[in-house]
Amino acid sequence: MELFYPVTCVAALIVCCVLGWITRPKVDASAGMSEGFRQFQMKYLLAWGICVAADWLQGPYVYALYDSYGYTREENAQLFVCGFGASFLFGTFVAGFADSMGRKRAVLLYCFLYTVSCMTKHVNAFPMLMLGRVTGGIATSLLFSAFESWLVSEHNVRHGFQPKLLSYNFSMMYFVNYLVAVCTGLVGDTFAGSIKQTAIVGNIYFGGYLMPFDAAIVCMLIGGTYVALNWDENYGDSQDVMQQIKSFGSGSIMICTNLRMALCCITIALFESSMFIFVFNWTPVLKQGTETPPFGMIFSTFMMACMIGASVSVLCSNIQAKKVLCGALILGSTMMLMPAYVGMSDALSMYNLWAFVGFEFCCGVYFPSICTLKSEAVPESHRATIYNLFRAPMNAIVVAVLLVNPDLMTTFKLVSSMLLLSGVTMAATLVLPEPRECPYSKGENTPLQAGVAKEV
Repeated sequence: MELFYPVTCVAALIVCCVLGWITRPKVDASAGMSEGFRQFQMKYLLAWGICVAADWLQGPYVYALYDSYGYTREENAQLFVCGFGASFLFGTFVAGFADSMGRKRAVLLYCFLYTVSCMTKHVNAFPMLMLGRVTGGIATSLLFSAFESWLVSEHNVRHGFQPKLLSYNFSMMYFVNYLVAVCTGLVGDTFAGSIKQTAIVGNIYFGGYLMPFDAAIVCMLIGGTYVALNWDENYGDSQDVMQQIKSFGSGSIMICTNLRMALCCITIALFESSMFIFVFNWTPVLKQGTETPPFGMIFSTFMMACMIGASVSVLCSNIQAKKVLCGALILGSTMMLMPAYVGMSDALSMYNLWAFVGFEFCCGVYFPSICTLKSEAVPESHRATIYNLFRAPMNAIVVAVLLVNPDLMTTFKLVSSMLLLSGVTMAATLVLPEPRECPYSKGENTPLQAGVAKEV
C-alpha cells in the first residue's frame, strides 16, 4: 500500500480532532446559546445522527450487493438511474407534501420508506430491487428536506432562538453527518464480513453485503421511535392535495421570478450534481495501478475532510455565508482541474487523492452555508416544497450524465466546469442588495406570494 494514503488519513484525523474540539458545542449566554438551546440542539442532532447513519451504512454496499447477485455494470447503472429518477419524479412531490402533512410525519415516512428499501435488498429479483431504488429515492428526498425544514421551523417559530445560531446548528448538523459517516465506514466492513451471504429460501438472501442494510433498518427503527416520542409537529400551510399540487406550480414560478432564489437553485443543481457524479467516478481514478487502493481508508479520509470543512464553516460564522460559499465553490473547481487536465495514472494517484480531499473539504463548507442561505430566502409556509424543487434540477442532471456515461477525463472536465459555473452563480449574489426583513424570515406562516421579492 502506498504510504501517502495512511499519511493523508492521519493528517486529516489530527486536523479534524483539533477543529472538532475548537468548534464543540458550548453554552454561551452572551451569544444566546442558553441551556435551552443546547437541549434543543442535542434533541435534533441525536435524531439526525441515528437516521442519517442508516444512509451511510448501506450506501457503500449497494453496487457491491448488486454485483454479488450477478447483475452487469449496465444493469447496475439502470438501478442507480432509477433511484435518482424516482427522487426527481416522485420524491420531489412526496417530500413537498411535508409542509401540509407535517415535517415530523415526513421524517417518520422517511424511516418507513428507507426500511422498505433496505428490506427489498434481500430479494435477488430485478423488479424487487427496482422497487427498492424507487422507495430509496423518495426517502432520500425526505432526508434532505424534512429534517432541515423541521429544524428551521422549530428554531425560528416555536423557540425564537437568535438567527445566527441557526447557521451554527447547520454546521453542527453536517459535522455530525460526517462523523457518523466515518464511524459507519469503519464498522461497515465488519458487518459485511460477519456472516456469509447465503440463500435462505429461493431468491431470498441473508448475510454478507446485506448485513449493513439490516443494521440500517435497526437505525431506522431506533431513530423513528425517538422522533415519534420526542419531537413536536410543525407545519407550513395546511392544504388539501389539489392546493398542494398548485403550490408546486406557484413555487416554481416563485423561484423563476425571484433572482435570489433562482441563483440559489442553480448553485444547488450545479454543485450537488457535480458531487454525485464525483461519487460515481473517483474510484477508477485512484485505481490506476496493479494494487487495489485502501478504499475504506480513503472514504474515511474524505469524510474527515468534510468534517474539517464543516468546522471551518463554524469558524467563519461571522462572515457572510455566500462569501464563504463562493470561495469554497471556486476552490472545488480548482481541485477538479487535476484529474480533468493534468491526468490520471498510478504516478499521479497521490496528487489526485489530495485534489479529491480538497474537494471533500469544499463539500463540508458547502452544506452548512447553502442551508443558511436557503433558510433566509425561502418562506416558512412552503419551505419543504421549495427545498425539494431546488433538488429537482440536480437529480435531472445526474440522471442525464449517468445515461450518457462519458469517459473519465470528459466527466471530470464537466465536473470542474459545473463547479466553476456554480461559483460564478454564487458570486452574482454578492452584488444583490440584502433582502428586506420579511415576515417569513422570522418564521411566520405567510402566503406564498409574500416570498416573492421584487428583485427582478
